[in-house]
Amino acid sequence: TIDTTLLFEAPQFDKKILHHIYNTNNTIVSKLSQGSKLTKHQYNDLFNLPSTYLICYLNGFEGAIEKLQEAKSYLNNFNPEILSLYKEAMRILRKVKYS
Repeated sequence: TIDTTLLFEAPQFDKKILHHIYNTNNTIVSKLSQGSKLTKHQYNDLFNLPSTYLICYLNGFEGAIEKLQEAKSYLNNFNPEILSLYKEAMRILRKVKYS
């Protein structure tokens, strides 16, 4: 038999802060889909987008995964490091899903 134990406890954050982060991420994805130019601050937030959507999902925001998957096609146009961060977040989600 294989004994599986989830060693990872999702960090719990204040829901008000998470709503702000989630809405900020949604704004960035919306701008990317429209082809709008990002501000310098939004461009910096783009590097955190995969991990913050992951944190939002682990804290009960069910729509965060769909938004993250929607953002993938737009992340291809930016720094390859962002796409790498996206892939890491998706790997974590798959591992959590199977545990």
